[in-house]
Amino acid sequence: MSNNNGRSENVMTLVLPEDINASTKIRIVDNSGRSRVVRASDLAGILQAIYKPLDINLQTADYTPVLTDGGNYIAMDLAVANTVTMPANSVVAFPIGTEMVVERRGVGVTTLVAGAGATLDAEFGLLSFAAQYSVVSVIKVELNRWVAIGNLI
Repeated sequence: MSNNNGRSENVMTLVLPEDINASTKIRIVDNSGRSRVVRASDLAGILQAIYKPLDINLQTADYTPVLTDGGNYIAMDLAVANTVTMPANSVVAFPIGTEMVVERRGVGVTTLVAGAGATLDAEFGLLSFAAQYSVVSVIKVELNRWVAIGNLI
């Protein structure tokens, strides 16, 4: 199948009967005609691995993310100014490509800062959250470099 850019993309349509149970067998066929039969219980595990809800980590003090924050959501709920410090690899060894979402939940201004040995970049160098409930995505793009994308001032 081609998308609007003329590039090939993988698209899967899955129609399941209403009376499906864990032992129901499902045949999956790829574009080349190769097929594989899996049980519904196996397919559920595959789909759960693809889609994982974000864990919410509520913080009420200045915070440095830990490994379990990778791929998850940090909510900064403070009434006073606060910081989220993006660490150098020597402090927390996040894999390159790790992304986390940070929310300014409280009325206190949340600011992103680079820890010692780390670099934190954002458009125009803006690193403070614009307003309460602003959300920013922070991505580790190099060994000691983070990039912030979102509602920053």
